Amino acid sequence: MVIRGWAERLGDGGSLGFRSGASGAETRATAQAEACGSHRIMRIRHGIFTMALLCMIATAASPLARADDAAKAAADIAGNWEGVIDLPGMPLKTSAVIRKAEGGWKGSLSIPAQNAKDLPLTEMKLEGGRWTCKLPDAPGNANFEGELSADGREISGKLNQAGQQIAFKMTRGASTADNAAKLAGFDAWLDETVKKWGTAGVSVGIVMGDEVVFCKGAGFRDVEKKLPVTGDTLFAIGSSSKAFTTFLLGLLVDEGKLDWDKPIREYIPEFQLHSEYASAQCNARDLVTHRSGLPRHDLTWYGNEEDSRETMIGRLQYLKPTKELRQLFQYNNLMYMVAGYAAGKIAGCSWEDAIRKRIFEPLGMKRSLLAIKAMATSDDAATGYRYDLKTEKLVSTPYREVASVAPAGSICSSAREMCQWLRVQASGGKLGEKQIIAPDTLKDMHAPHMAMSSVPADEEDTPGSYGLGWFIDTYRGEYRVHHGGAIDGFMALVTVFPRKNLGVVVLVNESGSPLPGLVTQHAVDRLLGFEQRDWAGEALVKRDASRVQAKAAVSNEKRDTARVKDTKPSRPIADFAGEYEHPGYGVITISPREGGLSFKLHEHQYEMNHWHYDVFELGASTQNPELEYQKIRFISAPEGRISGLGMLIEPAVGELVFSRRVSSKMRDAKYLGELAGRYDLGPQVVEFRVKGDLLTASLPGQPMYTLVPQADDEFSLRELPAYSVRFTKDGDGKRMAMILQPDGVFEAKRVE
Repeated sequence: MVIRGWAERLGDGGSLGFRSGASGAETRATAQAEACGSHRIMRIRHGIFTMALLCMIATAASPLARADDAAKAAADIAGNWEGVIDLPGMPLKTSAVIRKAEGGWKGSLSIPAQNAKDLPLTEMKLEGGRWTCKLPDAPGNANFEGELSADGREISGKLNQAGQQIAFKMTRGASTADNAAKLAGFDAWLDETVKKWGTAGVSVGIVMGDEVVFCKGAGFRDVEKKLPVTGDTLFAIGSSSKAFTTFLLGLLVDEGKLDWDKPIREYIPEFQLHSEYASAQCNARDLVTHRSGLPRHDLTWYGNEEDSRETMIGRLQYLKPTKELRQLFQYNNLMYMVAGYAAGKIAGCSWEDAIRKRIFEPLGMKRSLLAIKAMATSDDAATGYRYDLKTEKLVSTPYREVASVAPAGSICSSAREMCQWLRVQASGGKLGEKQIIAPDTLKDMHAPHMAMSSVPADEEDTPGSYGLGWFIDTYRGEYRVHHGGAIDGFMALVTVFPRKNLGVVVLVNESGSPLPGLVTQHAVDRLLGFEQRDWAGEALVKRDASRVQAKAAVSNEKRDTARVKDTKPSRPIADFAGEYEHPGYGVITISPREGGLSFKLHEHQYEMNHWHYDVFELGASTQNPELEYQKIRFISAPEGRISGLGMLIEPAVGELVFSRRVSSKMRDAKYLGELAGRYDLGPQVVEFRVKGDLLTASLPGQPMYTLVPQADDEFSLRELPAYSVRFTKDGDGKRMAMILQPDGVFEAKRVE
């Protein structure tokens, strides 16, 4: 028997690659079927398949041996089963789920190689060790007959279809008791690891198929108060939220309201990137696979609570890309903001309401939150911590709100409620008997869509790709889907092994901690029977060494080697104060303070210290260490004024320039009226007039020029950028216009 429709294979580098048309294996199987001259077309509810009876001699099977004590050994056959239909020359792997039901059992059968998912098994019986059931969605009165082994671990027998008999065998998957045995001592190991690492706390949830097999915490959710972490403690999960956003999009795809591959402008017409081509062609799949051409540009939103999602979307056109659309994987949170915003628009509500109603409520995630600061109202939420290199201690950090890009990373949840999420991810989109999302839609999310140009450090992992909200690779030969999360004070990792129906979530309340990955590897090694390796111990040695190196790197002694000694600013410190603006990032405010200057961008505030020449350094910060020791370079215009500042705020695009903001009075028509008038240039008169919130200048026989404010009473000419005008007063208080051009400065007195 061959069921056509192969959709996936384990490709080069071990990553799953989807292809249209027949695979090589399918082509070979079809050729075999055609050679035997027996094709049969069948339609199954989950798709159209071709069943070929391959050169099989229809012989009556010998009677199956009965094990009289089988029923006693295994009175309940509920659980997960893995098996093989022994098709000559091409055995088909199968998986079955059998559940206890009123009056007996019911179940479903899947054949992964043929993309056949959850075919119902009906009229299931177990009598005296003899197991029977029907496969009603297949033609030819398909049914199974088999014997349950004495130990209740195996069913073997035959598949009957259209007068043919094909051998099959199924082996019971790990039971709750089996998994418990594999995890024996895991909680003690977790406690010991948290202590060795000096981490605040860890919470872990593990599911196998539709069953939660572990959900516990270790360490403290509040170190100062010694409050313990439990499986119900809330943590910020950071970018692990991204898979929720793509899941929401997938639900809209199932409903026919969204097409992954249509331009996103069809859903939000205001979408505009720096490139018009990218703006017109970018689709939902591009948004969630990090291939928009934009690098991170995180400081447009990080620490920015004042700007709305709409405002942030309007700023995207001013952010410089580094690649063309679909050219390179570049992680970008802003595109997830756009994706979530679009999902809300399509659903007719906000992203938050859509996540709550379409995911949290169906999954029973009643305590999960969509705003990080909302954890402050919970009686069981973790405090976030970071390791301070100077004091060599954990320091608590305030909750960081990320409302503007919430679809990229604002969800807070517990290990217990994340297990509900894992059950759906590890069970083909189902929660118990309820299908939450179409299996093919979930499979699409778990498939590679964008290659990543990086090679893993450890030989146990293969080079990765990015799916729809998930990283995709293999671990020790097993297909793995995962996504981490990092936000101030918290780290998370959600991992799914779809082919093993295994899911693990690890939540940690310490910034930058690698423990989520290390704990996951330890748990997976136990459950999948891999050789044990001391991942945590190896990593602890490396972490301690890196902390020593990092502390030395930021010491004053090391940093001073990059400083030019005995220099001073080109002008009084107060002259650098002002507002500096970038249309994509917003406003940096430089303010005078006693002994220097201070810096503010959104919520990021630092003292500034002179470094050398007109370069200043941001100081240390206990609450905002992200920009510590960054350098600010002030830029002078040819006229001598400070015209802007440069900052390496997005390394991928180089230094960004923030232009100095002029006083609001320079756009005030009343004030501009005080500057307007006729000014005598000697042989001719230049006339300045107010037009809206701008000044214009006109001379006889020349076109009108527009004056663009640059500083108080200073303007450039829009049409002639090399020319400028500065208004001043003479000793008698009479207005004068100083017209600067490349070959000199011309003085014009106002004509009364």
